[in-house]
Amino acid sequence: MKIEKLFTVSSDISRATTSRGFFAGVLAIVLIISFASIQDVLGEIIRHPHPPEVGFHLQIVMNALKSQAFVMVFPIISALPYTTAFVDDMKNGFIKQYLSRTTRKQYITGKLIACGFSGGLVLLTGIAVSLTISAMLFADTEINPADFGELSTASIFENLPAARMEIDAGFFDIAVQTYIYFFSGIFWSLVGFMLAALTMNRFIAYVSPFIFYYVLIIVYERYLPIEAIYPKDWYLIEPLILSLAIGVCFTFFAKRRLHHV
Repeated sequence: MKIEKLFTVSSDISRATTSRGFFAGVLAIVLIISFASIQDVLGEIIRHPHPPEVGFHLQIVMNALKSQAFVMVFPIISALPYTTAFVDDMKNGFIKQYLSRTTRKQYITGKLIACGFSGGLVLLTGIAVSLTISAMLFADTEINPADFGELSTASIFENLPAARMEIDAGFFDIAVQTYIYFFSGIFWSLVGFMLAALTMNRFIAYVSPFIFYYVLIIVYERYLPIEAIYPKDWYLIEPLILSLAIGVCFTFFAKRRLHHV
């Protein structure tokens, strides 16, 4: 039974992470970060005739992750890989074949885990690809500010420890921000998944995370200034708790819906 359960979960994860929505989401993140970084790159070129400082390739990605453009669209992107899976299975009749090979509990578990995981992973993957591209373009051109006056090989090696500290600090900041987005992506994908299942509407799966995200912001900024409901300040614990709550709600709803299948 445990093997069958693991197979069900792994099968759903495979479907989610190899879907067109997943690859479209990764591409969208790379493009958004690229466009959000253009201003930083052009500004660096115009302001300074010398090469960029050490850690520049990290800083432009970090700035992009905090930009309004990225904050606006990441809930939608997290919904792309697998939020319509339940609705699709119900509408195309695939659910009957699927349930003949597994249990309702395993089906629900597989869908929830795959949807949440792919919603977070699409953000993590897109950021990692963007960071790789940024490093390939700029890392080799960066130099420690202390070397601007004397660009000798000896001076460069003397400042390597300081440069390494800057890179480590920048990478740590991005890693923290990425994992915050990862767990937020889990939650927002499950929001789309749950509301799509309730309405049996694929369109709702994609737009509801965006709408709900901004509803919470408006409620916080205008009516109820409680930090726990403000998604811009969420870290790891808030999306995790809310994701578990959605999982429980969906399980209760799906069991009733699948009882007649």
